[in-house]
Amino acid sequence: MIRGDILAIKTMKIDLYSSLRNIAGCKSLTFTVDGSHSLLDVLNHLAQEFPALQIMFFDQHGNLYDQMPVFLNGRNPRLLPEGLHTRVVEADILSLFTPIASGKINVEVLHQARSVDTPQESGNET
Repeated sequence: MIRGDILAIKTMKIDLYSSLRNIAGCKSLTFTVDGSHSLLDVLNHLAQEFPALQIMFFDQHGNLYDQMPVFLNGRNPRLLPEGLHTRVVEADILSLFTPIASGKINVEVLHQARSVDTPQESGNET
């Protein structure tokens, strides 16, 4: 028997910023939730759906990079009691930003560039 009832699908919103938008081809996505998925499940699903995200999100052991900016409802989920294993529910908003390199990397690159551009003194002047 066909009924006119519409089955309500519960979803959460995923907002993407910076180069993540280019990878996914959109500003935001939805993820169907049923109460059994953790935030880490959502991130893994995104990495499977968009393989370029795999190397941005996770190290070779499958751990989320510390420098990956992730916010659940405007808060850092790493600080929640269950961390990345926090269950996501309808109306949650996951915000993902492009990882930002630390200043240390930039200083190291600059230092290497200067050492290549500046010849070493040999001590033999004529």
